[in-house]
This record gives sequence, structure tokens and C-alpha cells, in this order.
Amino acid sequence: MIEKKVPQKTIERDKLLLDLMIHAYDEDVARNELVDSKNCQMIVLTGVMLTLQATFFTELLVNSVLLKDVICYDRKVILSVLMLISMILYVCSLFIFINAYAFNKKFGSSPDPEELLDKAIDNHSIKKVQGNVLFDFNETISYNSSIIDDKINKGKFGFITLGVGGISTLLFLLVFILYLI
Repeated sequence: MIEKKVPQKTIERDKLLLDLMIHAYDEDVARNELVDSKNCQMIVLTGVMLTLQATFFTELLVNSVLLKDVICYDRKVILSVLMLISMILYVCSLFIFINAYAFNKKFGSSPDPEELLDKAIDNHSIKKVQGNVLFDFNETISYNSSIIDDKINKGKFGFITLGVGGISTLLFLLVFILYLI
């Protein structure tokens, strides 16, 4: 089989496209690291808020309200429900952030070293190798983008859950203070 001589302009164009694909891939890797970093920070923040809620505020509720006859039974129930709702939301938020951060799917890499070695052994032309690598990069970038988007969506939902949990905690504190007045 005789291969046609590929014009230098075509090789240069494909090299430029390959450089651009490598840049896009590197940006996705950096974006993935940033998203993982943010989700990790939110795990820490949620853990701190849950710990604070489970220790200090629960202690406050039990010792200052539930065990004493300072306020009526209905108000004790309201305070307990608000406390329980906020703790459940914090736990849910924590699970969501962990799920977003966890290694659910393997981040794709390109090009595959074994495939490149096979192409070298089979003496493929530069044009064919560049074309295949461009195609592989495109698929890998699309796959990785879907993983990153999934992590971002989970992170957004976790943040909303964390925010609602924070609002529930704030309501608990406000109601607690109002009942003591």
C-alpha cells in the first residue's frame, strides 16, 4: 500500500488543532481540581456546622428547654422539630458533597499510551496519528466535561441543602430566644 504524501500545511494545521485540544484538556483537568477543592471545602464546612449543631445547640435545647418547665410543651416540640430538621439537612448536605467529591467515575485521559505505541509499531502516518489523537481528545474532553458538570450540579444542590439547614438553625435560635423572653 502506497501512502500519499501529506502536505506540510495539513500537518501544521493538525498540529495546531492538537495543541488547542491539549489546552482544552488541561483546562478541564484544572476545572475538575477546582470543583473537587470546592466540594472538599464544603464537606469541611458542613462537618463543622453539623458538629456545632449536634453539640452546642443540642446541649442548649436539652438542658435549657426540654428538661425544664421554662416553656410549654408545644414550644418544646417546635424547637425540637426545628433542631431535627436542621440536623437532617446538614447530614443530607454532607452526603451530597461527599457524593460529588467521591471518585464515582474515572476522569478520562488522552491519548492512550498503548494506542500510540501500537501506531508507532504499525508505522502509521503522521496525519493518521494526529487525526486519531484529535478524535480521542474530543471524546475524552466531552466525557470529562460531563463528569465535571455532574459534580457541579451535585455541589449546587448540596449548597442549597446546606443553606436551608442554616436557615433552619437560624430559625431555631430566633424561636429559642423569643420563647425565653
